[in-house]
Amino acid sequence: MDTFFLLSVLGWTGALCTITGYGLLTAGRLAATSRLFQALNITGSAFLFCSAYFSQAWPSAAVNALWAFIGLHALIMMLRTKKKAAPEPVPVEWLRFDDSTVTPPTLPLTLLPSSSVQHRTLTGV
Repeated sequence: MDTFFLLSVLGWTGALCTITGYGLLTAGRLAATSRLFQALNITGSAFLFCSAYFSQAWPSAAVNALWAFIGLHALIMMLRTKKKAAPEPVPVEWLRFDDSTVTPPTLPLTLLPSSSVQHRTLTGV
């Protein structure tokens, strides 16, 4: 098999792993403390390092080596503490105040006894 082709496949696979991890984190599907997120970062940066190193792209190789080291360190610390990864985030529906029963204050403002204050309630949209 051609070495250039193998390095290209390795590089693109690494890029896909890294972007997938970041995309899932940004979308709220993964927590930064999850093992899957760290594994995607470690794998992606290691593959990108190999591709960059053998292509003699030294700045990219250095960044990806550091990226893999950071991810590996985070994963080792997670495993040592045997702490469970943070639970996967649950999508939260946007909440809003139901202002239909609240009238805006007028100037000058007067202080009212607490029993006559209208309270806002949260309702799902």
